[in-house]
Amino acid sequence: MIVPPIPHNETARLQALNQLNLLGSSEPDPALDRLTRLAAKVIGVESALISLVAADFQHFKSCYGFTGLQTARDISFCGHTILGDELMLIPDARLDPRFSDNPVVTGPPYIRFYAGKALKTLSGFRIGSLCIFDPQPRDLDEEGVRMLLDVTTLVQKELYAREFALRASVSQARADQEITRQESLFRSTFDQAAVGVAHRSLDGNWLRLNEHFASLLGYTAESLLQVPLTQLLGEDGTQRLRAVRQRLLDGGNNERCEEQLIHRDGYLVWLELTFSVFRGDNGQPWFFVLIAQDISIRKQTEAELHALQEGLKKEIAQQTQQLSAANASLASTLDELKATQNQTLQTKRRLSETLATALEAFVGVTQDGTIVDWNQQATETFGWTREEAMGNNFADLIILTENREQTRQAVYAFVEHAAQPALFERGEMMARHKNGHPIPVEKTVSPIFVNDRYLFNIFLHDISDRRQAEDLLRDSREQLQTITDNLPVLIGYIESDLRCRYLNATYQEWFDRDPHLLMHRPIPEVVTPHEWAQLESHVSEAMQGRKHSWDMVADRGGRRREVRMTLIPDRANDGQIRGVYLLGVDLTDRKRLEETLRREALEDALTGLPNRRALLQLINTALGRQQRQAKPFAVFFLDLDGFKAVNDRFGHDAGDEVLKTFGKRLRASVRKIDAVARLAGDEFTILLEDLQDARHDAARVAEKIVQSMQEPFLLENGQVTLSTSIGIAIHMPGDSLDAEALLNAADTAMYEVKQATKNGYRFAEPKPAQSDPD
Repeated sequence: MIVPPIPHNETARLQALNQLNLLGSSEPDPALDRLTRLAAKVIGVESALISLVAADFQHFKSCYGFTGLQTARDISFCGHTILGDELMLIPDARLDPRFSDNPVVTGPPYIRFYAGKALKTLSGFRIGSLCIFDPQPRDLDEEGVRMLLDVTTLVQKELYAREFALRASVSQARADQEITRQESLFRSTFDQAAVGVAHRSLDGNWLRLNEHFASLLGYTAESLLQVPLTQLLGEDGTQRLRAVRQRLLDGGNNERCEEQLIHRDGYLVWLELTFSVFRGDNGQPWFFVLIAQDISIRKQTEAELHALQEGLKKEIAQQTQQLSAANASLASTLDELKATQNQTLQTKRRLSETLATALEAFVGVTQDGTIVDWNQQATETFGWTREEAMGNNFADLIILTENREQTRQAVYAFVEHAAQPALFERGEMMARHKNGHPIPVEKTVSPIFVNDRYLFNIFLHDISDRRQAEDLLRDSREQLQTITDNLPVLIGYIESDLRCRYLNATYQEWFDRDPHLLMHRPIPEVVTPHEWAQLESHVSEAMQGRKHSWDMVADRGGRRREVRMTLIPDRANDGQIRGVYLLGVDLTDRKRLEETLRREALEDALTGLPNRRALLQLINTALGRQQRQAKPFAVFFLDLDGFKAVNDRFGHDAGDEVLKTFGKRLRASVRKIDAVARLAGDEFTILLEDLQDARHDAARVAEKIVQSMQEPFLLENGQVTLSTSIGIAIHMPGDSLDAEALLNAADTAMYEVKQATKNGYRFAEPKPAQSDPD
């Protein structure tokens, strides 16, 4: 005995077998059992198996004429069969050195004849075989080989269909997991931003905001969504907000302003607000983005500094008046002057200490650009120590090289002509660090005229962190858009007022329509009435808070797609439905493959007629219909007399033409409601329903078929005249025979005709009822 060699791809082959979940089950498998029974009957052997070859054993998935669940792989015939794709044929195992002393040859079940064909997965791994065997040695002619290969094809298609269904379920689970991950990424980026972030609709309503934004005003995100922004700004702030909104809609990119907003506890909070508009690819605005930072501390510092400056001016004015009035008493004036000087020194000291500890860089500059004051924050911002900065030129020290001449010209225009250039307006600019890299700052320049010369007080606030946060938010949004546009899934969002707020690029691919044309417009106005009729009920159900899925057909640009659509409610914390997320998965390829596999599983490849599996389904359907209508039906089993001689004389191609012509003649001999099927080889069946006089109606159809066979079959190299033998089984209401029993009865009657006269028909006699043994 020769032990079967191990295939070179054994590890991958076993993995593919285990993924099919076919091993280990001892439950009957009706679909495969019918095929093994068919294999044994058409070849005329005692036993047939569908075996799966595992690592150490072969598992019998379906058996006919043999009992048992598995045997060791070392003694298996099928372990040799899976080594190649060709049919393995062993006329006499006793004469084959591989099996002559094999235990299943020398002992039960005493295998002498064996024939087997490997079965594969969709990826091409040979996992088992369909085999037939018999205790008597024998040869298998060409017709027998062909019939065995036909049955193997049926088994292979059944396994393909099961593997495809398993793969499809795994693919769907992976697609659902990817969609959930992308949605989580978007929410995490928005909610965890280090600044206050909010989205507002074009008509001024909150769309969403993060907790950081709400905490600036003492709210939670959920409660702040219920408070209009105009209520937080007051009348003047509301007017300014409307002007900002209009400028952005007229083409502006962003606007920055400082506003006092009403805290939930009633006091005012200074916020720096940056407005921008999010536009689609066509430039149309979609919604506003609002970034908020708390500047209350900075504003408090500015107010204190202003108060100090005003106090200083008043004190100087008072001292001037006192000096004018001091002529009357020099001693009194001198005392008052000393007191005033002491107060001035204290005020200057307080001012100097305030500037030294300010959170913004402060630089005092003369009109010729010389630095005369430099606080600690300026050192931290620009890297120069106070000692290094004092006495140097302001433009040379912290202005970028390309902007220095422009800065000097602006100062000259102000000093000589009292012009107020943009340089002195509050805004942003790029400054220069000691090591040369640029720093984005927000500037405020205040000129003071002292001793016939100007002194410029310059406040500079480093906004690098804010710029970085803005860039990060923009990059995150662009990355998320790129990801969603490249997913093979339709993603969208429909607001509660049925306006479309978002659709990814997949929408244009599927529906051949620019998604930006739908943005912020009511869906019933931008789709066809037919499309809205398909969508309306599904959207309505999702808007009521229920997740909903359905299948639809998208037929655009000559491409028909079968799509699985899912609507997921977007529920706010208060339970209100703000809108629904739209997800679509293209099922076209899967549906097409399912239909192909279904058709191949139920249709005879040669004649296009239903095959054995389809016929059994038709008979079972007729049995169910008979229980309701109580009318008899008939099953014909037909065989071509002399068909083997056609194959032997003219070849198999001619034989195939005869079979196809025979199928057409049968189809022409019955009504449209009747069914004609091909079982295998030259065996055909007919199902006649809705009969009145069952035997009379069936006999009339049989005579018509016999008559049609008098016409010769025209072949390429001649013509032949054949006859047919017909067995007929009648099923009356109340009979207990199932589909297989009806076929067997008609088959038996057909063989009786064939053995007697041929070219005729005979009815199967009903079996007498068995007497009760009691």
